Formats: sequence, structure tokens, C-alpha cells
Amino acid sequence: MVAPSDAFQHYFWGEKNEGYEVLLSNMKQGLTATKELQEVLRERTNYEEAFSKSLKRLTDRASTINAVGSFLPVWDVIRKYVEMMSTTHSTFTEKFRELLSEVNSYVDTCSKASKANRENPDVLKSSHSLSTMRHALEQVNKSKRTYQVKHKEMKESEEQMTKFAAAASTQPSDPKKEKSTDCDSALIPLL
Repeated sequence: MVAPSDAFQHYFWGEKNEGYEVLLSNMKQGLTATKELQEVLRERTNYEEAFSKSLKRLTDRASTINAVGSFLPVWDVIRKYVEMMSTTHSTFTEKFRELLSEVNSYVDTCSKASKANRENPDVLKSSHSLSTMRHALEQVNKSKRTYQVKHKEMKESEEQMTKFAAAASTQPSDPKKEKSTDCDSALIPLL
């Protein structure tokens, strides 16, 4: 059975030992995404607030209308509906403001953590160590590929030499050629 710490170590670093960079990248992207969420919530809060105010003005206007006759029940329904919508959107605005304040505090926390990590000497050492390790792994892989190419060339060369030797041993020997080789060796003075 694999210990939980071993499993984490295996899955954290990944195949190309990029776990640390992925973690830092996610942290930076998380901060960016949180800031975008903050901006969207801020805009939505402003829209809800403007819509709520418009509905409130419409409610005030509907309450000042003096309806007579058969329009009186219709105006009451419209006034109550617009008043209810205004109240609902006011509540939405308050909820969005609460959510926005929580997101603002989270953005501040993330910004502080990101800044602390950028300035932390241990993080800088880790980043440097990982880049050194990655460079060394690249060099090892490059050397491995070079070795494999040279090894393949050597095997091909050995195969050609074997074929050449086999072809040379299967050819009948020429007596004239052997005689000329013997004469040549006799003419060459020994040093």
C-alpha cells in the first residue's frame, strides 16, 4: 500500500516535475480571476442599485396617480408589484454588497499572500533549484539522445563490417593476388 505522503509527492510533482510551477501559476491565475470576479460583482451591484432606485421612483409615481373607476384595482396591483420588485432588488443590492465586501477581503488576502511568496527567500531558492534541475534534466535527455544516435550508427557500422567480412571470406582467393602481396611485403624494409 502506498503511503499518503508518497502519493501526494508523486502526483504533485508530475511527469515533468512541474508541480511547483503549476502551483505558482494557479496562485497567480487565481488572483487574476478573483479580481475579475470582484469587478463583475461591483458592476452587478451598481446595476442592481440603479434598477432598484428606478423602481422606487416608479413606485412613488404610481402611488401619486389618482385612479378612478375601473382603473383603481389595476393601479393598486401595479403599484404593489413595482413596490415588491423595488424591495427585492434593494435586497439583491445589499446581498451583492455583502458578497463584494467578502470578495474584497479575499482579494486583499490573496494579494498579500502572493506578495509574500514573491519576496520569500525560500520560494526564490526553490524556483532557482527547480530551474537548475530542469536544465540538468534537459542536458541528460540531450546526452541520452546523442548516445542513442551514436550507438545506432556504431551498430550499423558493425553490421556493414560483418557483411563485408562475410563477403570477403566467401570469395575465392586469387593466387596472383596472394603472390603480389607476398612480394610487396618482401620489398617493404622492416624498421
